Amino acid sequence: MFPNALRGRKDVFLGDFSTNSAWKFFPHKGIFQRLQNGKRLRLLYLLKQQKHTRPTWGFSDQVQDAVDKHFERHYDDIGAIN
Repeated sequence: MFPNALRGRKDVFLGDFSTNSAWKFFPHKGIFQRLQNGKRLRLLYLLKQQKHTRPTWGFSDQVQDAVDKHFERHYDDIGAIN
């Protein structure tokens, strides 16, 4: 996905050089811009196959707290019915 500011520009393209051995030491995938009538390239974004996100909700902690507080009470109510 291109950033909105670059979308639709004719001098910007997605380059995938991972299969070309001549580009071995350069970034393999990225968003490039053509400079000086296509004679030079400028790397705008380097694309990687990884994503780092941190948990924002903490559901596992909330579930554990709810189970610790309410499980025995509800389990005892069910046991009394049977």
